[in-house]
Amino acid sequence: MKLSLPPIGSAVTSVLSHLLPLLALAGFGGMVVGAGSLGLQFILEPKSVAWLNDYLPENLQVPLADWDRPHTLDEIKAKTEKGDSKLGEWIELPNKDRLVSVSQPRYNCISLCDRITELRIYRSAKAYGPKKNQPHYRMIAQVGVPSANDRVILESLQAAYSPEIEVEDDLPLETLETLESPKSNSGTWLNLYGKRTQGENAVTYGQLFHYDSDRSKLTALIPWASPAGTPLQWIQLTANDTPELLIDHSIGLEPSFRAYRLNQSKGTPELIPISLIQPALKNSEFQQAIQLAQVGLWSIAADRLKQIKNSKGDWSPGAQAQFDLIQHHAKATQAQTKQSWSNATQQVLAQLLDGQWKRALEPLEKDPTNSTEVREGIALEVPRLWKRVTAALQDDPGNPHLQAWMARLKLDRDGKAKAIAWINQQGSSPTRSEALKLLAPELIPTIKAETSKSDATKSATNPIDPALAAPTRFNTQPLPSPSPSPSSTPPLN
Repeated sequence: MKLSLPPIGSAVTSVLSHLLPLLALAGFGGMVVGAGSLGLQFILEPKSVAWLNDYLPENLQVPLADWDRPHTLDEIKAKTEKGDSKLGEWIELPNKDRLVSVSQPRYNCISLCDRITELRIYRSAKAYGPKKNQPHYRMIAQVGVPSANDRVILESLQAAYSPEIEVEDDLPLETLETLESPKSNSGTWLNLYGKRTQGENAVTYGQLFHYDSDRSKLTALIPWASPAGTPLQWIQLTANDTPELLIDHSIGLEPSFRAYRLNQSKGTPELIPISLIQPALKNSEFQQAIQLAQVGLWSIAADRLKQIKNSKGDWSPGAQAQFDLIQHHAKATQAQTKQSWSNATQQVLAQLLDGQWKRALEPLEKDPTNSTEVREGIALEVPRLWKRVTAALQDDPGNPHLQAWMARLKLDRDGKAKAIAWINQQGSSPTRSEALKLLAPELIPTIKAETSKSDATKSATNPIDPALAAPTRFNTQPLPSPSPSPSSTPPLN
């Protein structure tokens, strides 16, 4: 028996006749769900569906407040400048959105009398009516710039680095610019900043913003300040794929950098500081190295961390980040020691800040006539050198060059009697004596007399001083702090 099959065309027609009603029903259902979702969005936030107006005829436009309707650039300017406010320059962003600042006048000022109080983002939009042929724009993002941010910036700068800075209540943020993005898909970065002169420092301070064009979201991020006036920059500080944001807090020969890692895993960017307050490892040697870094002995700390890492002991991404930041500081202090300085005091100070105790004596050995100038210059730097030398002595108590520098600092800070009492407790050292002839010659005769008397007494009672026989290594207890001073620098946050 022979079976007869229906023609292929009739079979397809039969399938489609059953399938099309189902597709139509699914499409209708999707439209209902979509319309319901849009309706709910319109009820909760009318502006969130304003984009539909670009596709709807005039009689079906989504109703919006007048200020939220598309306007020409002239209309936006006229509406903004009805009062004291003023629009800044329009900046076209990579996605063709437009950024503009709104400023207000500052009274009783001589120059730069406008402060930026608001940032806005506008996007091209369709319009109807007599001006429909002109370009129109709708505001899609907006953020205020409160004056309190200015105070926070300079208060943090004052507390950490320069107590002489007088904080004002209304320091203006005057200039808006785009900042180079750390990577191609990280959004648009905006930097709003101002400047002021404080003593010898041209301080630049500001606020960082980020714009996510996909979500039309404008976000205020960290405030920042640079006493050296150095702009924000992204640098490859660590081995991460994304560069880190670096802020230069250095003052004079005192290097200080704050670094932030970028995390955008949740959409909105988060800047996470690389902190040196807490050591990333519980290893005691690692903790000692971090303490050396906290007092500014960057090169010594970097060398210790390199040894720990090469020993193939405990290591982690957090430890690596701290190591990288410390190395960046160390490169800065090392570069200063290689510069050609105009006077011996600056050269000696640069070497001391880098922990080069022996090399810091070389300018005096080559030309002893520099001794008076250097001693007078070092006397002004006692507060910030004290913490370094104190920490270094805890780490290396028998170093004769280091002992000589401590004797010089004690002479300047505590007077001759206390300097002599301290140096006599350290035992005799020909190397230290030679260094003292350059650094503190007034101590030499008295030290010899006191040492002879002390040695005679010890020989009669106790020939060996246990304290000298077993010097204490650097410990993990908090380091002694000198009295507050404008020149001192606290641990890096």
